[in-house]
Amino acid sequence: MRNNPQKEIIELIKEGISLNKISKKLNIPKSSIYYYYKKIKGRKFPKPIIPNDDKILGEFLGIFAGDGSFFYDKKRYNYTISIGLHAIDDRAYGNYIKSLIEKNFNKKVREYTKDNALTLVFYSKDIFKLIDKYLNLLPKKTYNIYIKKSFNSLSNDFLRLFVRGIVDTDGHHKKDGRIVLCLVSKRMIQQVSSILKSLSINNKVYIKNKKLPKRKQYELTIPKREVEKYIKIIGFSNKRKESINAVAGIRTPVETCLLN
Repeated sequence: MRNNPQKEIIELIKEGISLNKISKKLNIPKSSIYYYYKKIKGRKFPKPIIPNDDKILGEFLGIFAGDGSFFYDKKRYNYTISIGLHAIDDRAYGNYIKSLIEKNFNKKVREYTKDNALTLVFYSKDIFKLIDKYLNLLPKKTYNIYIKKSFNSLSNDFLRLFVRGIVDTDGHHKKDGRIVLCLVSKRMIQQVSSILKSLSINNKVYIKNKKLPKRKQYELTIPKREVEKYIKIIGFSNKRKESINAVAGIRTPVETCLLN
């Protein structure tokens, strides 16, 4: 066992050894080594850009609200941001998201696939702060996420593209023609419903599994007659969802009731 791994890291950096080689030699993650690299040689990787474009910000934050997650590693000073997709069904959409982040935020996105899961991963404190500025993430993102900012302070482009991002990730275009979004965050589903109504897109929100608290979900439904309007005003970046899904949603009176 090493007595002073920090000293070894610093010595190897000063010798000009690459981060990859140091990581393999000492069996220490590159993110931990980079902390010392910055102290000695300054920043190696380019600083991320926060784009000044409401459409890009809105869509990115909508994508994160739907399928994103984050982790802060105190030991490594590392903010990890991940977006989880289906490895086969969402392959083209995954490429779209990767390009959106790399071109507009100046961040390299790594891809990991396991079984049917595709995970896009990048590291950035600045982008995490952006997410935290707009979205509530605590105490648990899935159940408590919502837009923190007043809608009056957000542009129509931001709100419109936010809906696109969250529907592209967590929504479905059903066989019967409806567009359906299912979330466990009541406040988030109500906000999406409100945005849609402000754009004159009628929708209804239902409670699913009301009698089973641990399985309770909120389902927003855009009826078939409103779908053409949705596509014209909001649209899809995930083109797979622009066409009707092969699997129809089934509701029963026992499982579902209207949320007033």
